[in-house]
Amino acid sequence: MVIYVSVLDKVSNVIDYLTGKWWFYVAMYVLGFWILPPYALKGYSFGEITKVIWTALDNAITYRLVDAIWPSLLLHVALILVIVALAVWGEKASLIFDFYALVEYLIVIGQDVAITEEYGLVILTGNVLLVSIVATL
Repeated sequence: MVIYVSVLDKVSNVIDYLTGKWWFYVAMYVLGFWILPPYALKGYSFGEITKVIWTALDNAITYRLVDAIWPSLLLHVALILVIVALAVWGEKASLIFDFYALVEYLIVIGQDVAITEEYGLVILTGNVLLVSIVATL
């Protein structure tokens, strides 16, 4: 257990160090929006990057959940249950909150994945990377 805690402390110290530096945010911006191009199954030319991004955002897999009522209803009921659990059990319900936040972040990542007729499967890699970093932190 002591080894596990010390590793967590070291990781926490590295995260604190990085997020305290201005260049970390600049590096994430450049990496997320300028260096990592979107992945498309059918391929595209460099000049089509903007079109690929907008096509993916317009056809995100998350939008298919909007057409069904039950996912939205389920998320709203789950949020109410999480709030009640936090009010009743306090800190003991933090694992429930963490799981709910994980599900929400997966839905946000789903906004960066699309299946389109023109490009096939499209993954906005920069967006997925940045959302994953935020979810991890």
